[in-house]
Amino acid sequence: MQPFNLSRGEILQIANFRPAALVEVHLIVDDCEKRLSAEQQDEVLALVQKHLPQKAP
Repeated sequence: MQPFNLSRGEILQIANFRPAALVEVHLIVDDCEKRLSAEQQDEVLALVQKHLPQKAP
């Protein structure tokens, strides 16, 4: 997550909530549209889906 310049709080929220859609990434990352390009937003989501399994319902 280092190349995305996310705060510690944002990284922790991503790890805890494990966003499954871009809208969830936007809710976690402050000023997401300004700080991350569309490609970077997709990369964050792909990394979460690859490395963090979804929570059981």
